[in-house]
Amino acid sequence: MTKSDIQKCDSRYCKFAVTDVNPTHCCNACGNTPGEHGPRCARLDYQLMRSKEDLERRHHALAERQQKDSDDFVKKQAASKEAFEARQRKEKEEFEKRYQKEKEEFEKRQTHDMARVLTDIAAIDAKIAATSQQHGGGAPHHMNKCAGCHFTVTGVNPTHCCNACHGNHGTHGPMCKQQPAKCASHGCQFSLTGVNPTHCCNKCANHPGQHGPACKGNHSSPLDGAWKNSSGHDVTTIQQSGNQFTCMNPHQSWSPSVGTLSGNTLTFQTGGLAVGLVGTLQADGQRINFSNGCAW
Repeated sequence: MTKSDIQKCDSRYCKFAVTDVNPTHCCNACGNTPGEHGPRCARLDYQLMRSKEDLERRHHALAERQQKDSDDFVKKQAASKEAFEARQRKEKEEFEKRYQKEKEEFEKRQTHDMARVLTDIAAIDAKIAATSQQHGGGAPHHMNKCAGCHFTVTGVNPTHCCNACHGNHGTHGPMCKQQPAKCASHGCQFSLTGVNPTHCCNKCANHPGQHGPACKGNHSSPLDGAWKNSSGHDVTTIQQSGNQFTCMNPHQSWSPSVGTLSGNTLTFQTGGLAVGLVGTLQADGQRINFSNGCAW
């Protein structure tokens, strides 16, 4: 029932509301005889009907306002949630970037510190070897072949590659570097195989660089050690494992760089040095010429 439907009966003394029985009165009887009501009169109290209408209108307005408030609340909460999640994503991204940067800096410091130590060790080894040769000394321990296998003595044990091999020939513990023993002849890149205790063969021991029929000609790790830049005092340490090698120099931003050795050709694959840079190890094993004009 709408507001326009609620009208008071035109009879002066009637308190009922107009219904569809009569357009102006509560019923036909009241229209003919004011105050009288027939069987079809609904007898709806006009004031109560108006009060009900007012309450229904207020209820409808309240429901609309509550629905609007609810919609606004949901939108506000959704916006707050989205903003919160956006802040979380941003903070997570910033944290991950900061973590990755700090991790890279930490690993770089570790690599540089290790490279510096290895460079210093290699430099000391080179000085020891040079001093020994100047005074006619024999091959230093790192050139001697292990008494129990074909690896080199590295200082872990005075006569063997490691303590495990000393106790049981051919077995190797975690301290063993498993480096093939290098011939003591200057410029020879072959490894010891048992023909001679300090050289690749007897002929190379007497005539460095020459090899007899008993020489097996097995290459050791020709890149291992410290390499000085020909244009200055910069020293780079190379560690070789099989045909893979790693160049480290704590004073260079490209350190470390990794590459492969094929024959006498060095090719860099990863690291700060130009990918594809090629180096050539000279026949005497004492110099590396690079395709960019540099030499070690």
